[in-house]
Amino acid sequence: MHDLNPGVTQNGVFWTTVVSADAVHVDSGAGTPSLEVHDLPQKDYVDFENAILGNGPKPRMGMVSLRVECFRLSRRSDHRLLDHIELV
Repeated sequence: MHDLNPGVTQNGVFWTTVVSADAVHVDSGAGTPSLEVHDLPQKDYVDFENAILGNGPKPRMGMVSLRVECFRLSRRSDHRLLDHIELV
């Protein structure tokens, strides 16, 4: 999954969106948060150049669904976030 949405505001915030409160879950005992979103509307710019420069066709509306689960490791190690993202 990648995002080519160039929507960066003047204060530096990018690609943020409001999700319902029930999309975020926290297991307070384990200290592990998760996020699950279904059918989130997103603009599809088709390719990187069009997303950055806007010199191609107008973006089309699409949908994205995702689930991100974070977990606490018992020891420090070198894990990448993308290794733990599952698209639904």
